[in-house]
Amino acid sequence: MAMSVHVERTVQIDAPPEVVWKVMTDVEKWPEWTPSVRKIERLGDTPFGKGSSARVAARGTPRAVWQVTEYEENRSFTWEAKTANSLAVAGHVIEPDGAGSRVTLSVTISGGLVVALFTPVIAVTARRNVRQEAEGLKLRSEEMVRAT
Repeated sequence: MAMSVHVERTVQIDAPPEVVWKVMTDVEKWPEWTPSVRKIERLGDTPFGKGSSARVAARGTPRAVWQVTEYEENRSFTWEAKTANSLAVAGHVIEPDGAGSRVTLSVTISGGLVVALFTPVIAVTARRNVRQEAEGLKLRSEEMVRAT
């Protein structure tokens, strides 16, 4: 019995895509601007991009290693984390919007019995974390524009 939870949020940010991209891909600094992440530790010393990975401690979820599976510079990246019982796939997409950006963040968590049993809890946690990430990304990106 496979089940899945999908959460998506789009936010308008008054910052150009290059600024948002810089904030979004400096993943080790996420705990500074989103309460949804307690700690991120990059694994390896390659630049952030396809194939790179990080150990992530997010609120309300098991600590997991996330690996970048899709990467388009200044535009989008997708990373995923596999556990014994589930697969989580998170998307980060930036679209130019006038002088600013429109960012869509998403996460899909799928799996068997464990996901089925905990779907309501997983959905609440995922919605909160994606919302906090979107709000934090907007604030940090707009602060960077004001600081320059």
